[in-house]
Amino acid sequence: MTDEEIIESFRRAKFPAKQVGILSELTLRSKADIIEVLEGAGFDIPSGRVNSSWNKERDAFLVKARAEGKTYEEIARELGNSAENCYSRYRQLKRKLKGADR
Repeated sequence: MTDEEIIESFRRAKFPAKQVGILSELTLRSKADIIEVLEGAGFDIPSGRVNSSWNKERDAFLVKARAEGKTYEEIARELGNSAENCYSRYRQLKRKLKGADR
């Protein structure tokens, strides 16, 4: 896989936070190599782990932001989470609310 293909794959990824690891596995290159290619193309790749701790305030923000029509990517940037993590948490919250209505 060429650097250009790596860049395009990352650009089109639904969940960019996971894409670095996927590209590393596909190309048999280290994550550091993949990050170097992506940063060279102008992408800002966050280092370290994303904040995945949820509490009532963060849950409320997530629900309100979705009601306002914000995307998971926009919400994730504001919360310091991945879009996938926000999506999963939102689904969990919706299931809890449906169960409480019964």
